Amino acid sequence: MDTPGRVTPRFKIHWHVLLIHFPISLFAGASGFQILHLFIAPISFELATNVTLLGGTIMMIPTTWTGWLTWKKNYKGAKIMLFKRKIG
Repeated sequence: MDTPGRVTPRFKIHWHVLLIHFPISLFAGASGFQILHLFIAPISFELATNVTLLGGTIMMIPTTWTGWLTWKKNYKGAKIMLFKRKIG
């Protein structure tokens, strides 16, 4: 039973699903900065590429961790072809 003023969450947050798209967008952004650097050639695009690549690489750590936890908890570490391909 809900108490007044208290919000109960309806849905459970799946962190891996939220986190997986962030590094992908950073790597795509780094590619865009490299293309701009080729045509326009200011040094700032090179720096932007390095920063976004570093950010994407750092974000892969929690993404991998949450994926492993989700795989172990929700799927009981199933070793089916889908997970073998994604993990590989």
